[in-house]
Amino acid sequence: MKKLICFLLTALTVAGTLSCKKDPKPEDEVQAKSVTVAEFKAAPISDTEVYELVGAIEGSINTTYGNFDLRDITGTVYIYGLTATNLGYGTKNDKSFDSLDLEEGDIIRIRGYRDAFEDKIEMAYAWLVEKLSANK
Repeated sequence: MKKLICFLLTALTVAGTLSCKKDPKPEDEVQAKSVTVAEFKAAPISDTEVYELVGAIEGSINTTYGNFDLRDITGTVYIYGLTATNLGYGTKNDKSFDSLDLEEGDIIRIRGYRDAFEDKIEMAYAWLVEKLSANK
């Protein structure tokens, strides 16, 4: 419903000056709440709260969009689209994941938003903060 309202408001606004996406901020301006996977999964869905997770890439990876599972000692969560930089909430994926040189087993620090799709908890609109160790 929220997306429909945003679409309608944008369509009705002259020259589309009203936008529902959140503009990205430089890394040093983004306030992120550092949590475990279990804490992230227990949090409510939000398009404003930015969470930071640290974990290992696990399972198969969609290298076009950056979709994969992230595991820490408390559990696993699905990452729905990891990009090289903060593009902002609601922004189309820029397909920059492949440039990050990440693979299964790498330990990374990422930021993004708590979301869900068909009752499956996920981190969406995520971006890489840093690669902590490689699986090599």
